[in-house]
Amino acid sequence: MKILITSITYPGKIGVSTYIQQLIQGLKSQGHLVDVFSHNPLIKNPTKQMTPKTQVAVYRAAAAHLSFEKYDIIHSQGIIPTVAISQLRPKNVPLISSLHGTLAFNMLMNGALKKNTPAWREMLNIESQAITSSDICIVASHWLKNVFLTQYKIQKNQPFHIVPYGINTKEFFQKMEIPPPITKPKNKFILVCTARLIPLKGHLFLLDALAKLKQQRQDWVFWIIGDGPLRIQLTQKANSLGLGGYVQFLGNQENVPALLKEADLFVFPSLQDNMPYAVMEAQLAGIPVSVSDAGGIPEMVKNGDTGFVSPRKDSHTLYLNIKKLMENKPLRDSMSKNGWKWAFENWSIEKMIQNTLAVYHQALLKGGNKQE
Repeated sequence: MKILITSITYPGKIGVSTYIQQLIQGLKSQGHLVDVFSHNPLIKNPTKQMTPKTQVAVYRAAAAHLSFEKYDIIHSQGIIPTVAISQLRPKNVPLISSLHGTLAFNMLMNGALKKNTPAWREMLNIESQAITSSDICIVASHWLKNVFLTQYKIQKNQPFHIVPYGINTKEFFQKMEIPPPITKPKNKFILVCTARLIPLKGHLFLLDALAKLKQQRQDWVFWIIGDGPLRIQLTQKANSLGLGGYVQFLGNQENVPALLKEADLFVFPSLQDNMPYAVMEAQLAGIPVSVSDAGGIPEMVKNGDTGFVSPRKDSHTLYLNIKKLMENKPLRDSMSKNGWKWAFENWSIEKMIQNTLAVYHQALLKGGNKQE
């Protein structure tokens, strides 16, 4: 098949970009021809306030030169590309959308939107349009599908397919063997979190949990991998809680797998997430995980078996789960083993590509006149 992938964020360092990279790599490895069109309407005007409708118009104008009729499938990533491409593509070329989160609710949690305002309603409408304007909508979790069906203007018979994300495990394990860029402190228990430094990821609650942990034991260091607008605030809070010598902000790192190999425990306190690659990578790295119950994360971690799951925003339970794992090596080993087995069986790129191609074929049979 000849496939066009459209995006607004590729290439980049966020989870969606990782997914697109894995998708392209997996499709090409099976002999499919893949083109990528990526355009961010905000690049030329990063400080300008641009409504979703305006972003769609800018994206549509940038994509208008594309020869859509030469493709068997268009696979659009995210809201703006999907709505824009739906207004351009020939009707005989199936349009598949992959939506990776609930942008309106994410913006609400990050403080970028207020509920029941015109901007809020416009965002809900544009997200609903992204789903309904595609032939089939792919999501990675049951949670996300349920949110779309209950919180958005979506018909109950809207075609959804749940296709969990995948990772090139061979490449991941090779990266783990490269010497890490940071030396592991001696005689220290290493905890780690990989996430953008934004309110949505829950770092403020993590620091509260770590302040309680420090009162009980001091033989640990916490690596926070990632960067973002909250870095200064988080650094100030860590210092005010007396965590300056315990919490290290490492910024963005090129080889996260090598750093995960050095860690003893992965912690992910997110307030809302779909299917974060960070958790997948920690499981594949063979380290125990303590996560929140936000979004689709409970579909990734079985509480008490492959890790611990605590209520989001509950820093005390998060602290108790961290403390329990630090004190119990047999429990850590058991959860690491179970989590690795689960990840190896469920997060392979081959499985993701197989399930994605099944969606493509269904779309071709359903509405497209073109065949492979």
